[in-house]
Amino acid sequence: MSPRQREKSATRASVRDLGRRAARWWIVACLLGLSTSAHAQEDPISECPHEGDADCDRVLDVDERPGDTDGDGRPDILDPDDDDDHVFTTYEYFTAEQLIDTDGDGIPNYLDTDDDDDGIPTFDEESDPNEDGDPSDARVTTPRTPDYLNPDDDGDHVPTKVECPDGDTSIDTDGDGIPDYLDIDDDGDGIPTADEVGSDPEQDFDGDGIPDYLDDDDDGDGVPTKLENGPDVNPDIDGDGIPNYLDEDSDGDGVLDIYEGAGDQDSDGIPDAFDPNVAPLDSDHDGLPDVVECPPGNPCPDTDGDGTPDYLDDDDDGDGVLTRDELGDVSHGIPDSNHDGIPDYKQVDDGADRPAPLLDGGAPSDLDGGVPGSAGDAGAEADAGVPTGTGRPDAGGGDSDADAGSHATDRHGSCSVGVAPSETGKRELGWLLALGLVASVRTRRLARAAQRRVASKGGVKPRS
Repeated sequence: MSPRQREKSATRASVRDLGRRAARWWIVACLLGLSTSAHAQEDPISECPHEGDADCDRVLDVDERPGDTDGDGRPDILDPDDDDDHVFTTYEYFTAEQLIDTDGDGIPNYLDTDDDDDGIPTFDEESDPNEDGDPSDARVTTPRTPDYLNPDDDGDHVPTKVECPDGDTSIDTDGDGIPDYLDIDDDGDGIPTADEVGSDPEQDFDGDGIPDYLDDDDDGDGVPTKLENGPDVNPDIDGDGIPNYLDEDSDGDGVLDIYEGAGDQDSDGIPDAFDPNVAPLDSDHDGLPDVVECPPGNPCPDTDGDGTPDYLDDDDDGDGVLTRDELGDVSHGIPDSNHDGIPDYKQVDDGADRPAPLLDGGAPSDLDGGVPGSAGDAGAEADAGVPTGTGRPDAGGGDSDADAGSHATDRHGSCSVGVAPSETGKRELGWLLALGLVASVRTRRLARAAQRRVASKGGVKPRS
C-alpha cells in the first residue's frame, strides 16, 4: 500500500470513530432529555417534601401499597398517579391530615378510579383537562365542587348515577346536545329539573310511568308543559294556586284541558285550554264535549239504545249514574274500573263500587255485609223495604211493618223487595245458612272442650 493510500485509510477510520462517538452522545442526550421531560410532566413537585418518598406523591414509601394498582407497569412506590385517573396522588391523598375518600366506599381517592362513585370514571369527568396532573382546572358544572368529586354533577337533585345508568353519559332526553347528567332541565320543558323533582326523583303527576322531570307533558292533558309554562303565559291562568302544567283545567272554565287542547278556535292567539271564553260544545253538560261523544264522520253512538245519542244523553249507558259522575277525575285518564277497555260511562256493569238506585226508595238491607258490588247484588245493595204506614201487606204474608197489610202484598215489608228471589239469591241464602250452622256447631264444641280443661284442672267433673 502506498503512503497515499495509507493516509486515506487512516482518515476514513478517524471519521468513522468520530461518527460513532457522536451517535453515542446523541443517544445519551436524548435519553436524558426524555427523562427530564417525563419527570417534569409527571411530578409537579420539583423537590420531594419528605425523605423516603421515591415518587414524590406525599405517600411515604413505607405507606405505599405493594404492587401496581393501575397496571401501568410501574409499582405504586414509583408511580406519581397510582390509580391512573390523571389526578396526581399528591392531590388525592391527604387534606387536613385526613385520608380523602369522597364516596366513602373504603377506597381512598388516590386508589379509586371513580372518586365520587357516580358510575363515571374520574378521568372521564374532565378531572384534569390540560393533563398536567393538577386538578385545579377540573370541570365544574355546579359551583364549588368539581364534577369528578360531585355525585350530582348538575345539582338538579337527581344523582348522576340515576341520570347515567350503567355509566352511559350519552342520554339526552330533550335532544339539546347537553347530556341529562349535566342538564338542569332534562326534558326541556322550561321547568328546571330540580323544581320538578322536589324531594322525589320518581314523582309522576299523571301516572304515565314517566317521571315529571323527563315528561314533556307533566299532567297528561295533551298540552305540552313548555306551552303551559311559556314566557308569554300566566303560569296560573285561573288563579287557583295550581300551576297550569299541573292543572287539569288551566283556565277554570269547567272544560278539561284534555278536551280543549292547544288549538285556537277563535283565532285570538290564545290556546283554547287557556281561554275561558272558548270551550268545545257540550250539549248534555256531562263533561264530554260533543266532538268526543260524536266524532265527526261517524254516526253518533247511542250506548244504551234509548233513542238519545250519547252527546245529548246525560247518562250514556243508562245505568242510573250520570256520565259526569262516572267520569270523576280524568287527570289520570278516563275511568275504566274493571280494565276491560270500555270506559265506565259506557258500561252498566263496570265494576265500580257505586250503589244503584233502590228498588222501592227504601234503605238497603246489607244482606251481603254492606259491601256494594259483592257477589249476589251485581253492584247494588238489595232493598229490604221500610215501614211506610200505607196499609200495604208484605209479599210473603203477614204485616211485619204494622201498616195494616199482609206480607203477601206489601213491598215495604221486612223480607221482600217486591220481586221473587232469583235462583242465585236462593243459592247464596242456602250457603249463608249452612255456614251459620257450621259456625254454631263449632262454637259448641269449643265451649265443651274449654269446660273439660277447666274441670280437669279443678278436679270437677264437666257437664255433658
